[in-house]
Amino acid sequence: MQKSNGIEVYYTRERIERFVVALIILIILILLIVPVYLLYRLTEGAGIQRYDAACIGILVVSTLLFSLCISMSTSKSSSKIPTTDINVIA
Repeated sequence: MQKSNGIEVYYTRERIERFVVALIILIILILLIVPVYLLYRLTEGAGIQRYDAACIGILVVSTLLFSLCISMSTSKSSSKIPTTDINVIA
């Protein structure tokens, strides 16, 4: 990053790591809260076949996106990722 007077500014590794952790937490919270809100709104029309399919679709897509986010943010092997998912949810 350069300021207007030409001086370069470098951020510390710790500051970058904090930003990345905050960003990952924000993404995970969004991936957990938005589907719950959407499912809540869809249950107002419960019993209609189209809404039931939409609920299942939201559950599948949100689960896949959450798992993808967790797997991209960890350096663990793929066999340990489901355990990480369960620990984050709990």
